[in-house]
Amino acid sequence: MARGQSTSSNNYSQYNNQPQAKTRSCFICKGNHTVVNCFRFRAATPQHRLDLLRSFHGCLNCLSVFHKQSECTSAYSCQKCQRRHHTDLHVAQNDGETPAPRRASSQPRTGPQTGAPSSSFAGAATNRQSGVLLGTITAVLKAVDGTPLTFRGVLDPGSQYSFATEDCARKLRCPTRPFRGHISGVDQTPLHSVKGVASLTFLPPQTNALLATEAVIVPTITPPLPQVELQSACWDYYRSYDLSDQDFAKPGPISFLIGADLFPEVITGAPITLLSNGPRLMPTVFGLTVMGRYEEEPETRSSLALLAHGSLTPIIERFWQIEEPSFDTKMSPEDEYCEQHFTSSHYRTDDGRYVVSLPFRTVPPTIVPNTARAINCFYSLEKKLMRDEELGREYRAQIDEYLQLGQMSHAKDPPKYVIPHHAVFKTTGEKRKLRIVFDASFPAPSGSLNDHLYTGTKLQADITNILLKFRQHRYVFSCDIVKMFRQIWLTPEHRNYLQIVWRPSPEDPLQSYCLNTVTFGLSSSPFLAQRVLQQHARNYLARYPEAAAVILESTYIDDITAGADSLAHLARLKTDLIDLLRLGGFELSKWSSNHPALLDPSDQWDRSVHLGSEDLPATKILGLKWNPADDVFSYDVTAPPEGHTRRVLLSTIARLYDPLGYLAPVIFTAKRVLQLTWMANLKWDEEVPPEILKPWKQFVNELPVLQGISIARPFPTASQRQLIYFCDASTEGYCAVAYLRSSDRDDITLTLLKAKTKLAPLKTLTVPRLELCGALLLSKLHESLKGLQSSLGVTEVYCFSDSTTVIAWLRTPPHLLHIFVSNRVQQILSNTQIEWWRHIKGVENPADVGSRGIAPAALQHHALWWNGPEWCRLPIEQWPDPSSHLDEIPEMRKTTPVLLSLGTTSAFVDIAKRHSRYPTFVRVMAYVCRFLHNSRCTDGSKQQRITGPISALEYSKANHQYVRALQRHYHPEVFTLPFNELSTELRRLNVFVDAEGLIRVGGRLANAPLPYEEKHPILLPKRSPYTNLLVNHHHLQNHHVGPAGLLASVRQQYWIPGAKNLIRTLRHKCVVCTRFSRTRLIPFMGQLPKSRFSGTRPFLVTGVDFAGPFLIKTSSARKAV
Repeated sequence: MARGQSTSSNNYSQYNNQPQAKTRSCFICKGNHTVVNCFRFRAATPQHRLDLLRSFHGCLNCLSVFHKQSECTSAYSCQKCQRRHHTDLHVAQNDGETPAPRRASSQPRTGPQTGAPSSSFAGAATNRQSGVLLGTITAVLKAVDGTPLTFRGVLDPGSQYSFATEDCARKLRCPTRPFRGHISGVDQTPLHSVKGVASLTFLPPQTNALLATEAVIVPTITPPLPQVELQSACWDYYRSYDLSDQDFAKPGPISFLIGADLFPEVITGAPITLLSNGPRLMPTVFGLTVMGRYEEEPETRSSLALLAHGSLTPIIERFWQIEEPSFDTKMSPEDEYCEQHFTSSHYRTDDGRYVVSLPFRTVPPTIVPNTARAINCFYSLEKKLMRDEELGREYRAQIDEYLQLGQMSHAKDPPKYVIPHHAVFKTTGEKRKLRIVFDASFPAPSGSLNDHLYTGTKLQADITNILLKFRQHRYVFSCDIVKMFRQIWLTPEHRNYLQIVWRPSPEDPLQSYCLNTVTFGLSSSPFLAQRVLQQHARNYLARYPEAAAVILESTYIDDITAGADSLAHLARLKTDLIDLLRLGGFELSKWSSNHPALLDPSDQWDRSVHLGSEDLPATKILGLKWNPADDVFSYDVTAPPEGHTRRVLLSTIARLYDPLGYLAPVIFTAKRVLQLTWMANLKWDEEVPPEILKPWKQFVNELPVLQGISIARPFPTASQRQLIYFCDASTEGYCAVAYLRSSDRDDITLTLLKAKTKLAPLKTLTVPRLELCGALLLSKLHESLKGLQSSLGVTEVYCFSDSTTVIAWLRTPPHLLHIFVSNRVQQILSNTQIEWWRHIKGVENPADVGSRGIAPAALQHHALWWNGPEWCRLPIEQWPDPSSHLDEIPEMRKTTPVLLSLGTTSAFVDIAKRHSRYPTFVRVMAYVCRFLHNSRCTDGSKQQRITGPISALEYSKANHQYVRALQRHYHPEVFTLPFNELSTELRRLNVFVDAEGLIRVGGRLANAPLPYEEKHPILLPKRSPYTNLLVNHHHLQNHHVGPAGLLASVRQQYWIPGAKNLIRTLRHKCVVCTRFSRTRLIPFMGQLPKSRFSGTRPFLVTGVDFAGPFLIKTSSARKAV
């Protein structure tokens, strides 16, 4: 097809300059109706309708997209304000005035700025003349165990997240996960009460499909909605419809909020207008909900507004987060689905290329096309390409390359999602390389394409292990897979989700194209590309074992490294690697090697570096600078940005790329300065104070010295090798460093292998605890190098620390240590062996440099850091004494000796311990007795079997039977010994055994007009589970009566020795009794007046008693008249 030619299937003719015939097709949803009748247009607010029409460059007066407003011939105007716009676009103001709509800007609307935080607003705006009803619904949510529970919630399409209350999450028993982000409301007011995030599953009554989302958990979402009960008679008219929330006019709690992540899947139709000045009915999968403005009296209300955006704070704080024990994590269900999806859906074409499909979260995905906004982004790109002719040529050349290679083709079907694209540059020296980036995160009404895709599990190998493998061999090469993503086809069914718009020049019609391959910019693309590469290697593992191992173990994304100690061996490996990848449609380029024999002279254009050339002396190996001619690693240090703010500090530190930690002491110094800005609570663009600026300037001025550091790539040849680790800590941080000790006859060398540092946390820790964190960091460092031990030929491992406390902790059983120490000791011993650990002097510990930091100028020639201690180059027998001694080990748990006395007990008596309520226990015993009775009934006496509920007689007999067993256990002597041989306590109670075999108390009430049980109560032991159940039962049955009343109630049937102490203990444990038995507060008497202390003569102060007279008896003695 010639350039510029198009068909109706892929030509966006309504956006071109050519006039077109008018049709009834809706330009929003492409339906066969006018835009006025479009449900999406009717569902939008007037302001949103304005924005929507402007995005299509339509007429604001007649809603046509075929001419501008200035060319409109319609005689109609707004019926509300008589201005020149459509009535459906009228935006009412608070003062009743509606301004004329602004003229649409001639500049197309562009996509979101890439550096800004994502945000969203959710709220209910109110004024003094009317109120707003937020759409409340009642929905059934699925609990973890599958139980359906009903909650009341609110719909809010302006909120970026969905929310749920803590009470809702607790009832659903949803597990919560940490929420890493920042949520704020109006005027950037932060929300600090976020408790986490949990998965919610809705069960809509009108559909069989489940609705799932991730909800942020907060204590409360909003006050009860509505805030006051609405009494208008019109609400009965609304209730006549099938509403999801019939009590929408009554204030009620809100348990969840459905935000924009789920809102498009909830709404099922256009709003329904019942009253001109009343709210609308919005159809949802949960039923109709009442939403919108209504007339009411002025009163105070509150609104809800939320803003969410990503935060750098958790990422930066990882610099000084305390080193925690780590545990193996299983593959998440999402990652398991991605793996299963790839395994079941990928296939190969006849030429060997792989075809994959996108791992959508829901099948099919519910994506609303974003055509209009994507076209506006293209207009902005087109203007940029027209301003920069060189950029335009390069951009068009790359698009043409896509078309020539068949990786992009004209679209035949309408788009399901349109991906905006733009140019990104990578500058190397004076060269500028252009790459077209496809923005699959561009927002659409139902979310971006990436929002609907699973990311997939991380398949990249550890970049540090790849670099260390690159150092193992004498001869090495590196190469790059040419356009790796674009060599993998996408299944035709999913290509309409990857459509773009393009035209070579503004004179050509706008056309749509499908991207036919895995596209860079999709969140799932890295997983799909690497999974294909790994699958290809496994498919040919038997045929090309070494080449397949290189792909599986020494490939990072599309960068491949390999090596061997024999030049011929490596040449064969290179040939096998090329042949293996060609079977899957992959080609290799950008070859680099430390030997010219591995570089094909005929492929000069395909080399990354030319040996002996002075123009290109170095290349990059996984980001690390490598000079193949000298076979050394080195560092490039770029000039830091201008300024001295926290943002500039962080940008400068981020430019120091050091994956193996060889510059760890220097970077530690920089991170320490950054931590000081955190402690000073500075803002991102606030100038740092002088006390921080001085060490920072010294650090920046010395940074160019790092360019003089060169590290030999190959490890020394050796017959024996050992791994030697060192760890240390200071009040500022801790460090772990690994060395490779190589022995070749009498020549012993120590090579820096890998290092890692971490800042001390802001919360102060003791130095021994920081030393322990350093040891934990060492164990993790060893864990990361485990896979290299066999290939390196390591025979022994040694771990050194200058802390005697840490060595003592490692030799102490973990259960004897405090939790903080115990957890870390267990993790260390699971990664290392106690026999490896030794003690050294602090001045001989190279990790001390990394735990305190060092200036760049001092690192270049720091022998201890680069070469380790001198004694490491001696035979192991001549190493310093590794033993250490500590008189007292800190952080030990305090142990309390416990003396145990064993006694005999009865299993039958202890049955009462299994129950917490006395009636339940007796009823269980009654069922046991009934079972024994029915078991003894023969076939001829089946009519004697007892069935039905437990009767009062059975209840009493079961109780007496258990009491008999209890008494025989605690007082067996009553049944065997004469009365005069019993203990004094029992003789004082005048105990006897009644006809039922129960021990009862005698006493002097035999002639009293009382029931037999009250005259002769049953004797119970003071300490037994049954006694506790009985007393507690009387306590609750009498409504927490006082001690005297409770004692009287119990003694109507039972006698318990020492019952008062037992009752006092029980009431002390009772929460209700404790709460209501507080002593009254007696106020202090006031101070005496001054007149009580001053002497005056008699009758100076007198008073008149108007309530008298009072008769006073002065004396009881007889007197003469």
